[in-house]
Amino acid sequence: QFIAACGPPGGGRMPVTPRLLRHFNMIWMTALPQDTMHRILSSILGGWLGVKKPSLQGVADKVVSASVEMFFRTIADLLPTPVKCHYTFNLRDPAKMLQGMLMVNVRTELSDSESLTRLW
Repeated sequence: QFIAACGPPGGGRMPVTPRLLRHFNMIWMTALPQDTMHRILSSILGGWLGVKKPSLQGVADKVVSASVEMFFRTIADLLPTPVKCHYTFNLRDPAKMLQGMLMVNVRTELSDSESLTRLW
């Protein structure tokens, strides 16, 4: 038994032949829309701030909105090419950025909304 994954051809990826594809069941997944990504990331950051620093929970939505906007601009501008085939981005990239923010020492490093913005 095999499990395989592939993206659409382009950016250094070659098309897969129908002769090979006939051996697999195909499942197509669409790209994540902005509102869904915003909901996922805001629940992570908002929930963490709600527990660790409730006074900054209102700023979480602005940080997440900026992160999602930056992500979608990045995937629109930095398209993969054969030379730069590593330019593929997914939900993991902004999630890792927020994960890094969650590692901060709240007592010493996170005092107000400005410090949260600088951390972002």
